[in-house]
Amino acid sequence: MGEILIGFCYGWLPIATGFYLFSGFLTLQVFLLSIPVGLSVFNVILINEFPDEEADRAVAKRTLVVWFGKEKMGDLYLGVSILVGLSFIKMIMMSGPAPPFLWILSALPVLLLLWNILFNVAGEISECREA
Repeated sequence: MGEILIGFCYGWLPIATGFYLFSGFLTLQVFLLSIPVGLSVFNVILINEFPDEEADRAVAKRTLVVWFGKEKMGDLYLGVSILVGLSFIKMIMMSGPAPPFLWILSALPVLLLLWNILFNVAGEISECREA
């Protein structure tokens, strides 16, 4: 639960609170804008649990990586990363006509995600061939 709560408290909460304090109301766009931020924060917390898995397991710390293992959480990390990229692109599309530099900026993280996906799939294929 800690990872999810941190994503909420450092993703949705500051964006919605800041907007509300300045405007006095909340909108659907504010909620949608906070999604990629919250997912990114969740992923930062998740990826930082990987190196500590053995130590966390030894002291019975219940992180997602300890509960479900590195392989499943690696898949979750990749899936959330894809959602971050897609939600970012969706936010640009919802905001109306966007200048070209925004599309270029949004393409960079998506290209990095695709590169990671291809790299991971290629690694899994080579591991299967070796076995």
